[in-house]
Formats: sequence, C-alpha cells, structure tokens
Amino acid sequence: MCACLCCRWVQTLPWLMRMVPVTYESQLDNSFDPAHTPIVHHGRGGFKREAALRGFVMRDISDRRDLAAGVRFDTGAPAAGANTGNVYLEHIPPCGYNAVTTLRSGVVSVVTVLKTPVAPGYTLNFNTFIVHKPSAVLRFVFGLVPVFMQHLSMLRFSDMDFVIQHEQDRNIEAVGGWRKTFLIPDATDAGVKATRVWMDRVGPIPFKGGSKLPPRLPREQVIDHYSQHVAHCKHCQRGLATVRLVTVLAGLAAGLLAAAAAAQAPVAAVSPVAVPALPGVWGWVGAALLAWVSWAMYRYQSNFFYQDYDHRYT
Repeated sequence: MCACLCCRWVQTLPWLMRMVPVTYESQLDNSFDPAHTPIVHHGRGGFKREAALRGFVMRDISDRRDLAAGVRFDTGAPAAGANTGNVYLEHIPPCGYNAVTTLRSGVVSVVTVLKTPVAPGYTLNFNTFIVHKPSAVLRFVFGLVPVFMQHLSMLRFSDMDFVIQHEQDRNIEAVGGWRKTFLIPDATDAGVKATRVWMDRVGPIPFKGGSKLPPRLPREQVIDHYSQHVAHCKHCQRGLATVRLVTVLAGLAAGLLAAAAAAQAPVAAVSPVAVPALPGVWGWVGAALLAWVSWAMYRYQSNFFYQDYDHRYT
C-alpha cells in the first residue's frame, strides 16, 4: 500500500483567487461562526436552514498567552443528537485559516483559506478544498467537473457571505466598533467573540493613510465575479470562451435544422420520389433541443459576471 502524502490527501478544488470588498476582520469572525452556514448558505452545498446545528459546542483551545498562535476552536466529539461530526477551526496569523471537518462517516475534509488584507475594506483570498483518502467514486466525480465550473460554484457559494459582510463592515464603523453592534449570546458565537477580541489585542491593520472604509458599493460590484476572479483566472477565461462558443454554435445548428425541417415538408408533399424523413418531426425536436442548449448556455454566462439572489429564498 502506498503511504505517500499525495495518496492520502487529495486537492479536490484547484486554488481559487478572489479580491473582495470585505475587511479581513469580518472574514475572520465569519470563519469562526459555523452556526451561520445552514442559514446563510441555505440551498447550496446541501445546506438547509431547517437543519440548523444541534448538539454543537465550541471549545476555545487557543493559547491566550501567545498572540502569534492565533485562534483555535474544536467541537470535540459530537454530542448525542448532533447532526455534525467533529470540526476544528484554526487561525494561523497573519493570513492562514483551516477548517477541518470529520464527518460521522469518517471522511475528513479541509478548507484552507489565505486571507490577505490589501487596502481598507478589501481582502485578497486564496482558498482550496482537500479531502483525506477520498473514495474512488469521489475522485472520479471531481475529475469530471471542469475547473472553471468548480470555481464558479465556489464564487456563488461565497457571494452569500460577502454581501452580508460588506454591510456589516459599514455598520460596525458607523457605531464605533463591534462591541456596540454585536449580539452574540449563544455558545456557538464563542468563535466570533474570540476572533474579535484577538484582533483588538493585536491592534488595527496599519494601512497607509488610515483604515477608513470606502463608500458602500452596489451589490453588482460587491459580488462581481469577472473583475474579482474570472479576469485573472486562465481556467475561467477558457471556460467563458467555451460557453460562448457553444451558445453560438448550438443556436446556429438549431436554426439550420429548423430550416431544413421546414423546407422538407412542402417538397415531400409534391415530390413523387421518396424524400429522406430525417428532418421531419425529429428535425423539429432536434432544433428545439439545440435551441434550449443555446438558451441554457446563454443564461449560464451570467455566472462569470454577476448573479443576484435573495437570502430569504436561496
């Protein structure tokens, strides 16, 4: 049996870069708030708001004496009636973050994120997804999905966080600090409080010119996939070109097939010679299917740019 690292840990999501108009502070406290996941990400990745976390206890295992050690939380073994496995959350200053989840099935997955503050109100993120000893089926499935589709799925997933965090940043600044606006009474809020206290102790990020936030942006710019990621990713650029090409070719093929089917009907009616029946009704069916493909690819293109959503229904 092979014991090399590459056979035990498999990177299922190629590295994804995204520049977002959200502060480092809001992203970090969100990363230590697992209770938000089934609510904010309802309808994505199998999460449902009806399946809110049960039996979930956040245990602070940080070394408070060493600020360089960051913040660490562990849920320990799942309690009776819990619907999650063990979760370990780790902040590695200044930019590193790992979320290690051990499911009841024994599968271990790791979300790794590098969060780099680059300007007041802006953070450059790099993230990936790693699975320990994934099954052959899981490897096969991830191998089939193009990289650009995996990236677009993750962009859409994180949109839900960034819209809220962009507003949260400005609300905190308006009232003069997180302590004046946060209500975190639940045990699952312990991670949020711990990260904010750690940042208070470390002090504000020393941006040149101060840390005052830029004006609030419209949602179209907060979650603009193209400028934040696609324009800088070769996989997504090739994916966009491919989707556009399929849109045009499917549309042209649908038009040609429909024209052929329409032209055959009168010819077949007056010709004494048998006319091949391919276009006929099947020609119309084929044209309709190709037209649907063209329409679907046209709509899919919005994933490369901007897609709005409503937290109440997604």
